[in-house]
Amino acid sequence: MPNKPFIHYLCVSTFIVLLPFGLTACVPTGDSLTDISVAPSAPAIFNYAVNGSKTKKLTFEIDNPGASANLTLLQGEQVLIDNLNIPRSGTQTLNALVHFQALGETRLQLRTINSPVTIKSLEIEDVPHVAVPQFKDISVRAGLDKVNSLKYGGPSVADIDQDGDYDFILNNHNAETSKIYWNNGDGTVTKHKDDLSRWFMQDLHGTALGDYDNDGDLDMLLSRGGGNGTNPSVSYFYRNNDSNFVRYTGDVGIDRGGRGRGARYIDMDLDGDLDLLLVNETGLANQTPQHLFYENNGQGGFTYKSVAGIQDVRSSRTLVTDLNGDNIEDIVMYGPLSIWQGNGDFTYTNISDSIPDAIRELSSVMAVSYTHLTLPTTPYV
Repeated sequence: MPNKPFIHYLCVSTFIVLLPFGLTACVPTGDSLTDISVAPSAPAIFNYAVNGSKTKKLTFEIDNPGASANLTLLQGEQVLIDNLNIPRSGTQTLNALVHFQALGETRLQLRTINSPVTIKSLEIEDVPHVAVPQFKDISVRAGLDKVNSLKYGGPSVADIDQDGDYDFILNNHNAETSKIYWNNGDGTVTKHKDDLSRWFMQDLHGTALGDYDNDGDLDMLLSRGGGNGTNPSVSYFYRNNDSNFVRYTGDVGIDRGGRGRGARYIDMDLDGDLDLLLVNETGLANQTPQHLFYENNGQGGFTYKSVAGIQDVRSSRTLVTDLNGDNIEDIVMYGPLSIWQGNGDFTYTNISDSIPDAIRELSSVMAVSYTHLTLPTTPYV
């Protein structure tokens, strides 16, 4: 099948959420700062007088001696810049928008991970006409359990009980287990009577929801880790029985384990039912295949399918979308980044060469989104 050109756009986000603590160093106050040294063990702390607009554009000229690094800016406990990606070694210029809560004197802190950096210059300028979205944490008020640590915490969002609003599964790998929350329709949620973990600190990861048996409700796949790959675990498959999830893993033919991270429902052979992709992290022994594919047999079960090429990609995150508008789902694997064009027959063609080199070589890619951008017919003025 010939490769069609992309008609939409990929948005790649490169960030890490670990914030290390260490010793501090001080630098002068001002709107133009120079020669700030920041190391993972030695943050830089400085005073800054917020005047004029509370929305500022920050322009960093950074010298990075390492392969890559990430930079975070804090105002007290508030994160202003969250792990800004410094994608390569050498000197480079990066921009960021920040919004301060109030005018006046404040104390800022710069942190870095992966490599020490020198900020050769930091220019801070007003951008009063730029609106920066602001979000308020209403988790407790809405009915969520407030936890201190989330790992592999991306939610699965869908109208699970089919009452017209979105419910969600909040995944968590740590002491607070993965949980189902039902939307009450009034801005609050109610936690499901049972947690998804079957014992304390069970090795759980991402979930996926899809109607695999075409009975009108959403069934769930819950992926499980495997002791860093040394003890691969078979993921759990649950049928939806009037909003109660009943475990059917072996009964539906899912019998292979991995170092599970997530799953995706995809009609890979265009036969009208949903097949399964189980996405796994690389095991310590580099076991193959890394990722597991299951074909929906149309009779309430799945059959394992070997899919050459993509099944051994050393990535553990994925985006499923139709990149070229041919009504066949394509797969974006990332961390590192590669793109696989679906052929509609349970095979995929690697079209990663279509990605610009500067994007393909990015390190620490943690999120990828896909959007259709409508370009203006006349230039902006």
